[in-house]
Amino acid sequence: MVVFSVAATPSCSSQEFKCVTSGECISLGFVCDGEEDCIDGSDEKRTCDGRTCSPDQFTCQEGQCIPDTYRCDHVKDCLDNSDENNCNYPHCTEKTCANGACYEQPQHCNGLQDCRDGSDEFNCTTQHCPTHQYQCRNGYCIPHSFVCDHWNDCGDGSDEEGCDSNSRDCYPGEWGCPGSTACIPVGKVCDGQPDCPEGTDENNSTAHKTCSLEQCSALSCEFLCHLSPEGGACYCPDGFTVANDSRSCVDYNDCQIWGICDQLCEDRPGTHRCSCADGYFMEQGHVCKANVSAGMPQLIFTNGGDVMMADVHGRFVRTLVPSQGKGYAVGVAYHWHSDTVFWSDTYTKKVYSVNSNGANLKEVLTTAVQSVQNLAVDWINFKLYVLEATMERIDMCNFDGSNRVTLVAENLQTPHGLVLDPTVGWV
Repeated sequence: MVVFSVAATPSCSSQEFKCVTSGECISLGFVCDGEEDCIDGSDEKRTCDGRTCSPDQFTCQEGQCIPDTYRCDHVKDCLDNSDENNCNYPHCTEKTCANGACYEQPQHCNGLQDCRDGSDEFNCTTQHCPTHQYQCRNGYCIPHSFVCDHWNDCGDGSDEEGCDSNSRDCYPGEWGCPGSTACIPVGKVCDGQPDCPEGTDENNSTAHKTCSLEQCSALSCEFLCHLSPEGGACYCPDGFTVANDSRSCVDYNDCQIWGICDQLCEDRPGTHRCSCADGYFMEQGHVCKANVSAGMPQLIFTNGGDVMMADVHGRFVRTLVPSQGKGYAVGVAYHWHSDTVFWSDTYTKKVYSVNSNGANLKEVLTTAVQSVQNLAVDWINFKLYVLEATMERIDMCNFDGSNRVTLVAENLQTPHGLVLDPTVGWV
C-alpha cells in the first residue's frame, strides 16, 4: 500500500504576501521591490502597476526605486543601469579611475583601493604592501587570505598562480582546471575557447585528450553529462553539487559561497534566500543598502589631524573637530545609541569624545596615554577599549574614562588594529 500525503497550502499573515503558484508566504517588504522573490514572480507582476518612487528616490527605467544620491555616482545601481545614463560627470583635475570616477594624485599606488574598481592600484612598480598583505603583479594589495582561494582578486590573476590545486573544491556549477586552483563555469568547458591556465579545458593533443561524451554512459550521471577533455563530466542543477561518487547530486549550502549575500543568508533545498538587517533594504536580490529614510549613512574618519565626516560617496565632507595644527587624530570609534564620537590624539596624548553635531566636546582620558593607535566601542555594555601601541597593551574604561583597567599586557608586538564583537565576547 502506498500512502501519499499532501501538504496544506499555508495561510499567510497580514504582514505577508502569498505567491500565486507555490502558495509560499513572503514578507510584504519583498513585494514590488524590483526583485522576484516568488518562483513565478507574482510579487512583482500582479500588484505593482502604477508604482511610484518617493521624492528622495530615483526611478529606474524598469521601475526600480533607488536613493536619489546614487544617481550619476559611477556605480550602476539600477538593474538596467539607467541611473548612470545622461550624466554630466565633473572633469577630473588630477587622476581618473577606469570607471570614470575621480581621485587625487597622492591616492595613486598608495596601497589602498580608492577607486571602486581598484584601478588606482594597477601597474604600480614600487613595493608598498604591508607585511600582512600580498602584492599582486600589477601592484595591487590584497589580504593574504585571498591568495589561492579560486577568485581572481588581483585582477591580473597573479594571486591564483602557483597554487596547490587541491586547496579547495570548486563551487556548484564550476569545473576544476587540472593542475590549477582555477575554477570555471561548466558551460565554458569544451566551448572552443581556452579559459583554464594552459587551456586544459579544451582539446589537448599533447596530453592526448579530446573533448567528448564517450564516458557519459559509464558515469550514469543523475542530472546531465557535459563534454570534457576526459570524455565527460557529471554536473548538477543550480544549488546542488556532485557527490563523492562523481554522479549523484546532493544539496549544497549556498550560504557557504563567499559574497552570495551581503548580510543574511538562509539556505534552502537547491537554492538560498538573501535578506538584510534592520535599517537596510535589498537591491538586485543580494545587495543590502542603508535605508536613507532613517538618515543618510555617514563616514567618520581622520585626515591625520582633524576629525571629519562625509557621506559614503566621499561627498559633503565637513570638519567635525578641527585640530588647528595642534593635534594629531588617529583612532576613531562611534557609539550609535549615545551619538558619541571617540578619537585619540597622539600629539596631545589624550582621548576625546564629542557628539556628531560637534557639541559636548569632552576629555575622556588625560593621563597614562602614550600612543593610542586605535579605539573600539562595546555598544552593549557601554565600554571603550583603548589600544596603547607604545605600552603594548589594551585597556578598557567607561565612556567618561572612569574605571579604567588593563585587559591585555602580554604577547603584543607593535599592535595597531583593534576590533570588538561584544555579541560573542571577542576582542
